[in-house]
Amino acid sequence: MSDQGQAGPPHAAPPHAAPPHAAPSHAVEIRGVRKAFNGAVALDGVSIDVPDGSFFSLLGPSGCGKSTLLRVISGFESPDAGTVQIAGRDMTDAPPNRRPTAMVFQRWALFPHMNVRDNVAYGLRLRKAGKQRIRARVDELLALVGLEEHSAKRPSQLSGGQQQRVALARALAIEPRVLLLDEPLASLDLKLRLQMQLELKRIQREVGTTFVFVTHDQGEAMTMSDAIAVMKDGRVQQIGSPQEIYDEPRSAFVADFIGDTNLLELDEPVRDGRMTVGGRTFAAPARSAAGGDGGCEALSLRYERVRVGDELDCANVADAAVEEVVFFGGSIRYRVRLDGGGRELVAEVPRTGVETPYPIGAKVRVGWDPDAAIPLAS
Repeated sequence: MSDQGQAGPPHAAPPHAAPPHAAPSHAVEIRGVRKAFNGAVALDGVSIDVPDGSFFSLLGPSGCGKSTLLRVISGFESPDAGTVQIAGRDMTDAPPNRRPTAMVFQRWALFPHMNVRDNVAYGLRLRKAGKQRIRARVDELLALVGLEEHSAKRPSQLSGGQQQRVALARALAIEPRVLLLDEPLASLDLKLRLQMQLELKRIQREVGTTFVFVTHDQGEAMTMSDAIAVMKDGRVQQIGSPQEIYDEPRSAFVADFIGDTNLLELDEPVRDGRMTVGGRTFAAPARSAAGGDGGCEALSLRYERVRVGDELDCANVADAAVEEVVFFGGSIRYRVRLDGGGRELVAEVPRTGVETPYPIGAKVRVGWDPDAAIPLAS
């Protein structure tokens, strides 16, 4: 973890300071940012607004540009083109220590020779804050992260989750306008990571600081975020709330990256409310004809929207054979192959009791309501 103001003058004022006015609605505004390394484009004209006081996630696979964008916001990287505004002020050319930000890295970098209290107080002491102010602020933050009883311990005496909370408290101690987090949960085991997701969101909600969180884990982003920017190949693919991105993906990439889905490629354009998939004809979703028949070439059908049974009451039904069964406890996932055409579908059905899953090779019926399928842009 690094408090960005530590490297420079204790009370340096941000450049291009604007006169006092109402707080901006966006904590961070990115406009047309481009960045390349040795000719390889990392960011390709990125524009993003981060609402003030929100938990905002940058989500995407490795190499999509999300960490580079975070470093551009922090000042550790300079954009080749475009602008960066933080709290309504132009910070495009400002060094890290003159930005109202702090950063938490995947490796928390706590000082091993300092106890918890001194680690949290470090940034405040660097800024020459008074002893009373330091004591009060550290007490406040230790209470916030639940480490009051561990204040005298060294980092080596703490669990991974406790060390992560110390790093978070140290970053918040300097009261940044925006806290930048670069995959800070990646090194935790699964159970602790799930616990810390809820803890991070609670802390963000209580302090009201804008969090910009980088992750490749869709579950993390969906659990914590008020808004998510999905990135691929240096570009933003879609921005929206977790529900918007899950329910209304704009592309096959977003649909497939967020959650689990069947991507149905159409054999031919939708005509008269009907579509052909894998040689079979089904009722098309009403939205697929919003711009006229033939307006989409593929659809997303979430696993949980596909039903499996002997008798089904839905518009689209087909006979199929079970090829794979995965038991998840609360649900059962089936991979089936439709009769006459060979198209595969995956369905995830909730368990309502102690029913036995269909065995591999069983003949079943699968179905879905037409509007459960989401049209994707061509």
